[in-house]
Amino acid sequence: MKALFLHTLAKMYSLLQTGMGWLGTAFMFGINVIIDMLTGYRMEFQTVIIMVVLDCIWGIARACKCKEYTTSDLMRESFSKLIVYSTLMFIGVCIGKVLDFNENWSLTTIAALICLVEGYSITGNMLIVFPNMPIVKFLRKIVKGEIASKLHICAEDVDDYLSHNEKST
Repeated sequence: MKALFLHTLAKMYSLLQTGMGWLGTAFMFGINVIIDMLTGYRMEFQTVIIMVVLDCIWGIARACKCKEYTTSDLMRESFSKLIVYSTLMFIGVCIGKVLDFNENWSLTTIAALICLVEGYSITGNMLIVFPNMPIVKFLRKIVKGEIASKLHICAEDVDDYLSHNEKST
């Protein structure tokens, strides 16, 4: 567990050693400032950003557990998610303002759906990293398809994979 945590920190540290990493960090900060100035709904946007970052961190942990090489594709995918999610949320705010109803309701609904999608992905990664975690074990049947796609195996083989890894951890 300690090695996994240190490896994740090392990956995050190495991200900030490149110009692209700093550019990405500045981009996320700039998006946060612009969204706060334009809409005033910082909490919803920050929650979605946190969920995407957590998904990225758990994706790195899953890759380490499966002995896969983590590439910059993961970071590009995370930035793409942030752009798409931010656009969807901004559209929700605009629609709420145009239709003259409580735009906070539409934004909160969109943010909640995004968090559910990211939570689904995070749970799949958690179950791969820690297959004997009791809370996540409860969700095993629900996230079976997600785990199969992450491990590149059939959904029927997920239970065998997880039961084998429960014994080894």
